[in-house]
Amino acid sequence: MVILKSVDMRYVAMGVSLVVAVLMLLGKMAAYWLTGSYAILSDAAESVVHLLATGFAAFSLWYSTQLPDRLHPYGHGKIAYFSAGFEGALIGAAALSVFYLAGHSLVYGVVLGPLGAGLLITFVLAVINALLGSFLVFVGKRYHSIVLVANGKNVLSDMWTSFGVVLGVGLVWLTGWKWLDPLVALIMACNISITAYGLLKKASQGLLDRACPENTVLLQKCLDEQIQSGCIKSYHQLRHRQAENKLWIEFHALVDRSLSVEEAHRRITVAESAMRSLFPDFQVYITSHMEPGDHKGAHPLEYDEGVDALVADEDRCNLK
Repeated sequence: MVILKSVDMRYVAMGVSLVVAVLMLLGKMAAYWLTGSYAILSDAAESVVHLLATGFAAFSLWYSTQLPDRLHPYGHGKIAYFSAGFEGALIGAAALSVFYLAGHSLVYGVVLGPLGAGLLITFVLAVINALLGSFLVFVGKRYHSIVLVANGKNVLSDMWTSFGVVLGVGLVWLTGWKWLDPLVALIMACNISITAYGLLKKASQGLLDRACPENTVLLQKCLDEQIQSGCIKSYHQLRHRQAENKLWIEFHALVDRSLSVEEAHRRITVAESAMRSLFPDFQVYITSHMEPGDHKGAHPLEYDEGVDALVADEDRCNLK
């Protein structure tokens, strides 16, 4: 029991993903070799990309869990977004290659071999991917690992591509219409391109520190409750960002200027504890700045405080 508790399920999931990625590539290349199908080749091409991306994802998972140091005081979690971007770029490259091969076969024709064995192999591999992808997404969400969630979604995308290939090549097998094979490959290439776009978008949002609107609403509600209880007078300059299972929060708290430093600190600590309790599965780091209630009087000269993440009251309902 002690040994099981010491095992990090994130590493277990990534290890399983790496092993299955190798088996997927070998299986799909065997299916292509048996059939000569460009639709199956498109599926195999995505598996090549997936293997490379999974290798980088495994490194990223390890690196993102390294402790903060003097040169990286915010930790190493940002590499998760590099991993997602790298995976998206590779998938996009695979989609372009499939577009080219499928287009070439539409123009010049394609010679197909026996399809039965190749279809069976591709179907079995798709079922395995369905189980693996669901497992990776579950573990990733459970432990707030963007690397595992991205890897799992890519596996599930590969699953749907494989099922689409089975359907398309199966139709060729039944009808004898060989032009359906490159047509299905083109459709699958479009699906791969959509996956690539989604990963690149997710990566760019993370690298640019896009604030999660849902978290903003939770934090504002919590701080509003602290105002109603009389703990603080007001707040502003609320900012937050997330990397993997780590969440950084900053805010300025306004308190009555008649309070002692000790009492003001105690009240802000209460507010911080309430905010931290909103995210029990995260490592939460809060930086607060104490100001007197008369904010303008304390800052007679204009200065740049930056932009906060506050959501207007009329917009909060749309995020709940």
